[in-house]
Formats: sequence, structure tokens, C-alpha cells
Amino acid sequence: MRFPFLSLLPPPGAAAVRRGAAASALLLVAWSAATAQDVSPTLDPLALGVEVSPPNADPGEGLGLKLEAWAQTMDLRQAQGGADRLGRAVLDFRREGSIGSDGRWVLSDRLEAVEYSDGGTDGMRRNALREAYFSVQATPSWYVDAGRINLRQGVALGYNPTDYLRENAVVMRSSQNPAALRENRLGAVMLRAQWLDELGSAQLALLPQLSETDHFDDGTWALGLERTNRHGAALLRLSPRTGERWALDLTGYAREGAAPQVGSNLSWTATDALLFQVEWTGGQRAPVPTLNAGTTSGDERWFNRLAAGASWTTPLGLVLSLEQHYAGDALTEAEWEDWRAATGPAAGRLGALRQDLQERQDLLTRRYGFARLAWDRAFGLASLDLSAFVRRNAADGSAFWQAEAVWHADERWDLGLQHTRSTGAGDSEFGAAPTRATLGLYLRCFL
Repeated sequence: MRFPFLSLLPPPGAAAVRRGAAASALLLVAWSAATAQDVSPTLDPLALGVEVSPPNADPGEGLGLKLEAWAQTMDLRQAQGGADRLGRAVLDFRREGSIGSDGRWVLSDRLEAVEYSDGGTDGMRRNALREAYFSVQATPSWYVDAGRINLRQGVALGYNPTDYLRENAVVMRSSQNPAALRENRLGAVMLRAQWLDELGSAQLALLPQLSETDHFDDGTWALGLERTNRHGAALLRLSPRTGERWALDLTGYAREGAAPQVGSNLSWTATDALLFQVEWTGGQRAPVPTLNAGTTSGDERWFNRLAAGASWTTPLGLVLSLEQHYAGDALTEAEWEDWRAATGPAAGRLGALRQDLQERQDLLTRRYGFARLAWDRAFGLASLDLSAFVRRNAADGSAFWQAEAVWHADERWDLGLQHTRSTGAGDSEFGAAPTRATLGLYLRCFL
């Protein structure tokens, strides 16, 4: 096991979206640092996380099991005998419990199986052990956690540049919703210490190197340590006490083989209905490779990444969120045009590049727009949640859309409908996706 020394570098001077549900819950993310100000000696250590508990997942009730059955159709851009329908089954488990008076255990696991209609396309089965850790309240102000923890960071909704542990952590993508990707990814094995005081809170996480494998193990029961713990790393977060309407945290991240990164999250609740948030990180890194030039360590220089936006809750309860995303290390519009014109072996390199960026959840080009519309209890119906979001590449005008409607039949049963669509020119980022659109129907049961 190896841990890097944590050294921090100082920064240098198209249809309308109609449906939404998850954004209202995500608005609580920005309050996580602010709520830590009202500290009590018995504060739950999980309250230090940057995300709230997932909807309909109360660990204190039931078995903690969630079952899903999906039927999905796909509109393929180039049908070449591939399957245009699939079935998906999901077994999701989340549970936590007490150990004595000062301890707690947490276990979170997700098993998915996918089968295609044509019989010739291989199905997929994958188990993701998301979290498995113990937590102890060492003193009234100190908490220590050890094990696999899904440590999420960032106040933005569509892109989180300060969420340093997101890279390669997603193993299955039943949804492209950024909130779902954050929730269902693999956690990293770490030792985490958390401190709370009237002045604010602090958190230090140390990640050991547990794998030297340079390729991903996609076996059904693979732990995925090569995805989450291939390098030793350290993550520091400080959340000083601010005010009732402001929330601030400062982060530093160091990983073996990479330059340290620094970042910050800032949110301001302007009114009870209007929230602004900014998320930034900066550090030395290599840029995304251009068509005619590879990338080496000598190309590393300071780049900034940024997500900024606002969320407005209407009198009817709809939550509209708009964001701009920027990555200085991504391709410029001219560099992306060069890639779009690539043929032969270069086109194959582009496919590999896009796959790598998707695994790391990084941006391909420098600027994107993001919008989400969320409506819990839509049309005054307590059982109906609607959600939709769109991500648009500003360089080529292509976009990815996802809309979802969920009917909560009762406390244990949900019925959902999900539609996705990618639009744009055939050589654009989203317009070149093999699947033009999907339509999925699912049944969810909580036990």
C-alpha cells in the first residue's frame, strides 16, 4: 500500500424539456455544508457527505432491497443485425446498522443482468459492491470510517469537476442521469477521518493502492479495485462556517503519478426559491489529445474546470436548473473539427478516445450547456414524479436528452417510463452515438 504526500498547488492568477424529478432532491446537496454549522455532539457522521440519501431508500425500514425489471426498445442508427430490444433485471441492496453505542456499518450492493432479444448478442451480468465500511465516533467531534466508501463531491447537477473519485467508477449505465451515475458507482477503499466543530468541518481520506492491473476486470463478481484503487491518493476537504444562505468548501486532491488538484464549491441561496452554485477545480494535467499530436507528461500545464448554474423553484413546485460546464483541458472547437474529419485508423483512435473520456466522466470539448426540469408531485398528484434533462455540446450543437416519469403506486411499488434521445449531425458527439433513441418501461419493488 502506498499513499501520496498531500501537497497543494496555489491556482494562477430540439424539443423543449418537459419532465423532471431528481433535481429537487439534489438541491439539498448545496445545503450539506451549511447544515453542518448546527453541530451537535451526536451528529450522524454520514451527514458530512455531499449527497442526501437516495429517494425511497430508508435503511431503517424493510430489508433494504430494491428489485427492478426493465423492458427496453432501441432505435439503432445503423441496424446491422444487432438487437433492438433488451431486458434488464436489477437487485439493489442498501442497509446500515449500529455497532454498540458509537459504531455503524454500511453495506450497499447492486447486481444487474442484461439480456438482448436476438440471442446472438451476449448478455451482461455485473455485481457492483458500491460500499462496505465501518464508522466509529471516536470523540464527540471526531468520526473515523474504514472500508469501501462512495465519497461524492460537488454542488453542480450535470458535471462535477471536484468529484475526483468519479473516474472509472461506473460499471453499468442503465441511466445517463448524472445523479444515478454518482449513486450507483463503485466506492473507493479508504480510511476517512471527519471532524466537526462550531467553526465548520474537515475531512481527510487516504486511499491505498490495491491493484496494479492496467485493464478493467469485467467479470460478474469483480471487485473493481483496479478502477478505484489503482493509485494511492489523498483527499482533503474543509468546510468553514459561513452563513445561513452561503455554503463553501475547499478541496485538495493528490494521487500518485498525477499533479495535485485544488478546488472549491460555493452555493448561495438568494431566496427561498432561487439557488446559485459554482464548482471549480484547477491543476496541472495533460490536455485531451488532438488528431495530429499525442499527449505526454511534458504537455501538462495548468487547466481549470468549472460548472456554474442556478436552480429556481416555481410556485407550482417545478424546479428549473440551468448550468454551463467548462474544461480547459478538453478539445477546442477547431481541434474537434479535425477529429470529426478523421478517417481510417484515426477514426478508430477517436472511438477509443471517446470511450476513455466516458469512463473518466470527462468532457470531450470545452463547453457544454445543461438543463434540468424537475417536478415532484406533478399536477398535484402525490404519486407522480416527472424529470428531464438535456446536455448540449456547444462546439457541434449535438445533444443528449433523457426524460422519465415515475408513478409511486404505494410505498413498495413504482412504475416508470424512461425515454432517451441523441440528436445532431452524423459526425457530432451525440449524433454519432450508435443508439438514436431508447424507450424503457420498468417496475420497481422495495422490500
